[in-house]
Amino acid sequence: MAAKRQIAGQQYNIEELVTNAIATVDAQELNTEAARTALQRLGHANPDEKLVNRYARESAILNQLAKTTGANFGGQIGKIDFSTTEQAISQVNAYLNRRINGQHARYTARRNH
Repeated sequence: MAAKRQIAGQQYNIEELVTNAIATVDAQELNTEAARTALQRLGHANPDEKLVNRYARESAILNQLAKTTGANFGGQIGKIDFSTTEQAISQVNAYLNRRINGQHARYTARRNH
């Protein structure tokens, strides 16, 4: 795993970035009402508290990562598992790999046309 990654022109230590985002979110109160509303829009008529809390926490962590880096972490809810820090670090790194591979593919496609 790379010690530092470049995101939006800045160097970030992914382990530190994810750990700090998780710590920041875990220290604040979660917006469970927004999470409940979002889950209901996604088709969960009456989501249980465990799901609401998980959605609220993961949404807040993704928002914190986006705020810190400027990268678009929208749409990653449910794709990155934040149950353990190690798992989250690995999956954030995998997302960043997919993101940069997609950017390279688009650039190469434009260049070849």
